[in-house]
This record gives sequence, C-alpha cells and structure tokens, in this order.
Amino acid sequence: MTTQEVITVEWPQLPQRSVWRDIAASTLPSKETNPDTLSTNAPRLSETPAGEQRGGWEYLDHTADVQIHSWGANLEEAFGAAVVGMFGYMVELPEIKDDLQMDVVVSGHNKETLLFNFMQECLYIFLTESYVMKEIIVNEIEEANGSAVNFDTDKFKLTAVARGGLFDATKHSQGTEVKAVTYSNLQVVDKEEGRVETYVIVDI
Repeated sequence: MTTQEVITVEWPQLPQRSVWRDIAASTLPSKETNPDTLSTNAPRLSETPAGEQRGGWEYLDHTADVQIHSWGANLEEAFGAAVVGMFGYMVELPEIKDDLQMDVVVSGHNKETLLFNFMQECLYIFLTESYVMKEIIVNEIEEANGSAVNFDTDKFKLTAVARGGLFDATKHSQGTEVKAVTYSNLQVVDKEEGRVETYVIVDI
C-alpha cells in the first residue's frame, strides 16, 4: 500500500519590502469575472528583450493589506512598474530566470479599470501557470478601435510583453501571497510633464 505525499506551500508574512527605483537592470480569480481580457498567449522561449523596464515602485503600509505605489515617465511605465512590484512582493525576483516571454492584452473602460484588469490578469497567470513576470513592457495603450488614446471614450486596450520564468517552491524563496487586486482606493494620478503615479491595494 502506497502513501501519497502531500506538499503544502506556506506563505509567510514578510516585513515591508524596500523601495525599488528605476529597475532598468533588473481564492483564484475567475476568468469569467474578467471579460476585459482580450488575449493572453502561453509562455514561450524568450526571443528578444521585451524592452527596458523603467519606472519604480514601493510598498506602503495599509491595514491588513499592502498598497503598491508605482511611478513612471508616462502611463505605460507606471502600469508596468505596478505589475512588477506586485510580483516582487510575492517572490524574490533575482532568483527567477528570464527565459520565457508572454504577450498580455487587456481592455478597460478608463485608466483605473484598465490598471485593475491588467494587474488581475497578470496575477491570474501566476496563480494558474506559476509564471513570474520579472519585466513587463507596456507597448501601447490605445482605444479599442485602434485610434489614438482619449480617456473620455468608453474602452481602451493595453498591449504588453512580459519576460520571466516559472516559479518553483522547492527552489525559490517565497514572499507574501497576493490573493487579489482590489478597487479600494485605486488611483491613477497624472503629474507634471506627463509623469504618472498609481496606487493599488492588493489583498494578502
């Protein structure tokens, strides 16, 4: 008679992470609840660098949860930094290979829903495929019909390329599990000279 070994992954609550700046060098959410995901390809061997990751992020204290504050020279950089910041809270990014590449395409009705859908989709990919995004370059944010961005209209599409690798609990250090992205106090703030900052609370 054989006994099947059951391995349980424990997610320890770690102290607040440090600030990452200008990182150029470096219950499952249901798909049915996220109809604004347009398409996501399976991870593939990395062909060419996705681009240069820019912007930065930090983790701010919040009751029972954590708030990710990201920034960039434009909307694309700030959105990309928010996603990488989320992954940086869950795993030690330097330990993860960057040999797999993936395309991510989502849509939203405004900047806030677009950011929420983007982060929630990337989290879903991690929870279902163990794929960690060490870098994610947002190539463009446009109206869903292909015209120039105008945030007074109804729907927008975001196209991004991620590069990273698979998480292995037997090899890689674990941070704090992120269970879901929330709308609570989610902000996309336009600053001077086109710079953008975002604030997103994630459920841990």
